[in-house]
Amino acid sequence: MTHRAVNMRTRALVWGRDRLFLSVAVLTAAWLSFEYLLLGPYSWMYGYGASLETIPVHLGLARSGSTWSLWAPFVAGGLDRLSFWGNADPFNVEPLLFTFLPTWLANGLHVFAQRVVAVYFTARVCADQLRLSKRWCVLAALVHAGLGYFTVGEMFAFASVPLLIWLLSWIDARRRWWLLAPAAGALFSTLVTFSQSAPYLFVFAVGWSALVLARRHGRPYLVIGLFFVGLTVVELPQTLAALANAPFSHRAAFALEPVSVSIPGLFYYQLQFDFLDQDKLLRGIAIALAPAALVGGVGIVLLRRSSKREATLLLRIALLYLLLSLKVAWIAAQALTMMALPWVAGLYMGRFYTLPAAFMISVLTALAANVLVHEMRPALLRRAPLVALVGAVAVLLIWPKASLYYPLMVDGWGEKHYQAPALEELRRSDTSIYRVASVLDLQPAYAYGQGFETADGWSNLYPSVYRDVWLRIIAPLMEKVPATRAVFDPPDGRPQDHYIFLGLSLGLAPIGLLPGEDPIAALQAGFDFDARFNVRLLSMLNVKYVFSRFPLQGEGLQLVHAPARPPRLIDNHDYATGLVNAPTTRFERVVLTEIPGRVVADGLQAIERKREGKDLYIYENRNVLPRFRAVSRIEVLPSGKGVLDRLEAMTLEELRSSAIVERASDTANALANAAGALTVGNMRVTCYAPDGIALSSSADGATFLVVGNTWNPAWVATIDGVPAALVRANHAQMGLLVPPGDHAIRLRYAPWYGAHLTFLSGFLAERCD
Repeated sequence: MTHRAVNMRTRALVWGRDRLFLSVAVLTAAWLSFEYLLLGPYSWMYGYGASLETIPVHLGLARSGSTWSLWAPFVAGGLDRLSFWGNADPFNVEPLLFTFLPTWLANGLHVFAQRVVAVYFTARVCADQLRLSKRWCVLAALVHAGLGYFTVGEMFAFASVPLLIWLLSWIDARRRWWLLAPAAGALFSTLVTFSQSAPYLFVFAVGWSALVLARRHGRPYLVIGLFFVGLTVVELPQTLAALANAPFSHRAAFALEPVSVSIPGLFYYQLQFDFLDQDKLLRGIAIALAPAALVGGVGIVLLRRSSKREATLLLRIALLYLLLSLKVAWIAAQALTMMALPWVAGLYMGRFYTLPAAFMISVLTALAANVLVHEMRPALLRRAPLVALVGAVAVLLIWPKASLYYPLMVDGWGEKHYQAPALEELRRSDTSIYRVASVLDLQPAYAYGQGFETADGWSNLYPSVYRDVWLRIIAPLMEKVPATRAVFDPPDGRPQDHYIFLGLSLGLAPIGLLPGEDPIAALQAGFDFDARFNVRLLSMLNVKYVFSRFPLQGEGLQLVHAPARPPRLIDNHDYATGLVNAPTTRFERVVLTEIPGRVVADGLQAIERKREGKDLYIYENRNVLPRFRAVSRIEVLPSGKGVLDRLEAMTLEELRSSAIVERASDTANALANAAGALTVGNMRVTCYAPDGIALSSSADGATFLVVGNTWNPAWVATIDGVPAALVRANHAQMGLLVPPGDHAIRLRYAPWYGAHLTFLSGFLAERCD
């Protein structure tokens, strides 16, 4: 046979192998995502990250014109667009999907593509780099599929880990690697988020090259370096935004993660698997796979002193897995970094482990099964590890279709989360500037997913002063229901930091019901809103409407809309996952105790319920304070705590007519001198956009303007084109001293990192300049 014939045969074999891998990837992805696509607008949506956190952020960004702006006005009273949550990066595929496609289709295609990438490139890495046979490559890929229940917001950060290391090796083999590497890194950045890429993936890539592939020459590491230079340059706006906002964020005061002499205290071992965590069986398998592979596979290699290639690979991958899971080492590195950057304490170091964990466990377990099959004695036991692993993978791939049917299909809403007709009508009927808030069990995401500005929501990075005010708003609830303090403001340890919620529940003890409160009576008369929250401070934050799944009662609350079918029972949705806590309806109970036809009937009822649309209670807060108002009094107090104490005790009229300023402000003395000669005058909003606001002012004397937007030092002001000093007022808002006469006022969000990004809002978003 000629050399050419050998090459042609080799290419044919490789093509046949790759076609097999692609077929497995497509079929597996179709199986894992069919429920997200099959029913169209009534499709399932995973209830944690996909349905309650990140999808509504994309929808809210699009509806508020903030996708390409530098400031997002709709969560926590407004925050830096590029530095919060996983949606901070506008240069990726997710905003395009959710801006231009129906929500169910965008979500379904996203889920499908994630699985294809994860499965196909896991198989390719196993074949090209580890040189495993096709069946072991397919098995490793299926393990990754079983562990890889990735969600929207992660984009492809987790799913593309095998793509990353396959791509780096492919570039290394090319002649123009020095040019391809940074270009590929820049393109790869569109698949990941800035908060889940470098440096976490860089550390993994170096570890894989050094420990698993045993590369001893410098070129592979130059490829890795250039690749991540390209990625980092494209992600730089988000990185700089985080650096600009982190020092004064709520995370700056966080303590380090605890380290203790225990497995969870010393090691990371839990996957990024909120999805799998909803079921005890799935959770147990996901956690047990890696220890089983380490004990069984590595144990037999060491016991038999095997030097086979697969055994050596297993030891190398096991070493990398253990190093990346070493929590105590990452926390120690974090503690050293804190010497220069104290706010780094707020970062979650577990991403060094969780990002590559699903892929690494898939390869680790496949290799362990391979080694055990060839090394175990007697021969009768050789197939047992393979059968056990295949069985575990089958459960991971099949059981969620059953166990999550009721939580996601029957109890869930899918994209109807963001299509409540009553909210659409409210947006059309009231076009003024205001905020809304939602009482759990109604997640804030429903509101900003429909385009409302919300005082509450989810955010990983926002000013600490806003959290201070929010804790005062929910202080009555935390005092009466101590269990809620463990989430929002624990005496020891970290709060669950991204929750800016009005409580955790209404009708569920011990996290919702007030002492002595009768939930059945409250379902008729309304749950006591005033006893739970400081409504005056909500009014100060410009909260004009309150949304709820259950009826409320409180001073100043006026019912605007009630559901056509008011709830007859108190049920509860988990504050974190959105899944129903009580009463529970589990698939296995139904099929074991009733005829299977009940399952189909419940599904059809769920479709009919979704067709009718989501409904809720809407209350207008008659005491809401305007977003922009002139006040007649300024009080200067010596400390932030003093300001908060004063705000918490003030009457509504005092809040309406006064502004409280901390003495530490640079302009506090000037404000104190002007306080006795203030006039109210007239304020009118002439333009309102995410990055900028224009107002006109007319007054006979000096006026102090309170801007009810969240304070951030990057906001700047001009009066008739002349720079003017903004001051932090009411602890978390902004104030501006305006001279007598008629003036044009401009407020603009201008962070130091954003000078070269003005095209984002200059060409792609509305501006008020």
